[in-house]
Amino acid sequence: MRPAPPSPQLLAWLQAGLAAQKAGRSAEAESLYRRVLAVDPRNPDALQLLGLAAKAAGRPAEAVELMRRSLAAQPSQPHVHNNLGNLLLDVGRPADALASYDQAVSQNPGYAEAHFNRSKALETLGRPADAEAALRTALRLKPDYGAALTNLGVLLVRLERFAEAEATYRKALSLGSPSPAC
Repeated sequence: MRPAPPSPQLLAWLQAGLAAQKAGRSAEAESLYRRVLAVDPRNPDALQLLGLAAKAAGRPAEAVELMRRSLAAQPSQPHVHNNLGNLLLDVGRPADALASYDQAVSQNPGYAEAHFNRSKALETLGRPADAEAALRTALRLKPDYGAALTNLGVLLVRLERFAEAEATYRKALSLGSPSPAC
């Protein structure tokens, strides 16, 4: 069950925090998110946004904890599960990241970005066939997903399926996607 909507004042602080974060005023954004949390310590939006700010500031452990607190306050947040997965993958915990991505896609099966991110965790875990399946799911959901096409091309090269890789790269390039790093 979703908590009651935040009061107008808390909502104003969250919106101001987002604006500050987008404008590159991270200290101001963090201050506003912390102000919300001082009034409502379980506010899932403030916890998640502060987690993203902590990540941007190079504090991954704090970011992971804040995302977990956001999910504890409101478990049905596929985008937060996805963000947590990204954080966990960044800190070298691909199995935990995969579990977060799995939560995201179980809550929103049409979430192409979470399928894409699942593929990165699966590849890191040495499961290329599963990584390919996740990329193909992302592309079924979002056919013009350039990053997924590029990653699929890279994966197909690793699997020595060169003709498929070339066709995939050509499609990615036709969409204006960056070419893979070699």
